[in-house]
Amino acid sequence: MWLNIFTIFISAFAVCVSIYTFRWVSKRDLTRDTINAYEDLQTFLYHFYEYPSGEIETFVDDKTSEEYKALSNSLARLEIFSTGIRHEIYDFEIIYKMAHGYLDGILRDKIDYLLYMKSGNSNQFYVNTQWLLEEMDKEIRKEANFGGSK
Repeated sequence: MWLNIFTIFISAFAVCVSIYTFRWVSKRDLTRDTINAYEDLQTFLYHFYEYPSGEIETFVDDKTSEEYKALSNSLARLEIFSTGIRHEIYDFEIIYKMAHGYLDGILRDKIDYLLYMKSGNSNQFYVNTQWLLEEMDKEIRKEANFGGSK
């Protein structure tokens, strides 16, 4: 009788440890994948940093220029990355910690301008990039209201 109870206890404990280990490994893998994807995105975001805001307008007018192609490719990569965040393939909290002040600060005006120029009045394109920037804005407001960061 005691042996059966002890066996059940050990089995329940083993199930709990297995569930905890699975969740920990999943979170670790999600964090690693998020960091790797953001590192890959950095090479493309450099194009936004490289070109001054005034020059972007001239690039958008000349759709055949190499600069326009580079910025369009960067925006497309950002959209793919943002889709991964929106669908929880990547972790938003990790990205916010890594990209806050860069995506939503230094590069924000350039990204917004290119989004506007490429989408016009239609919001059907680059919705995930717009969503990511809005979520980062919400996080900034949340921090401002509660007086601190995570």
